[in-house]
Amino acid sequence: MFLAFSIYPLVFTLRLSFTDWHGAGAAEWVGLGNYVYLLGSPDFWSSLANSGILWLLIVPIQLVVSVIIAVMLNTSKLRMRGFYRVAFIVLFVTPLVAVAQIWIVLFDQNYGAVNAVLGAIGLPHIGWLVTSAWAKLHARPPLPLEDDGVRRDHPAVRAPVDRHEPL
Repeated sequence: MFLAFSIYPLVFTLRLSFTDWHGAGAAEWVGLGNYVYLLGSPDFWSSLANSGILWLLIVPIQLVVSVIIAVMLNTSKLRMRGFYRVAFIVLFVTPLVAVAQIWIVLFDQNYGAVNAVLGAIGLPHIGWLVTSAWAKLHARPPLPLEDDGVRRDHPAVRAPVDRHEPL
C-alpha cells in the first residue's frame, strides 16, 4: 500500500518534472528545462516569498494562540471548563463522523456502493467494514489530545494525564 500510494506517485511525479506533458499523449523529454524555466521565473520567486511571509505570520501566531487556549482550558479557575473542552473537541470530531458515515455508505456489506459495483460485474460482496482482515487495513491509533502535553509539562497546571474528570 505504501509503495502504491506514496513511493510510486513520488517517483512518477519526479520523472514527469523532466518532461513536457499535458496529461494526454506522449511526454516529451526536456531534461532540466522545466527547472531552468522555474528558477528564472519572477512569478515563482514572488509566490515563494508570499508563501514564506504567510508562514512567518500564521504559524507562530497559531502556535502561541493554541498554547494560550490549552493553558486556559486546563486552569481550575475557568468556569464551565468541561463545556469549552467539549466545544473544541466537537470541531475535530464532527468531520471524522461525517467521513465515517460516507465510508459506511460506500463500503456497507449489503447495501454499499462499492459492493453494488462488484455485484454488477459478477464479483462477490466483500465485508469491507466487518471482516477483520479488511478492517485492519484501515485501523489507526487514536488521536492524542493536544492538551495532555500541557497538563503534564506545564508547571502551572500540573495534573496527572490519566485522571479523567467528569464533564
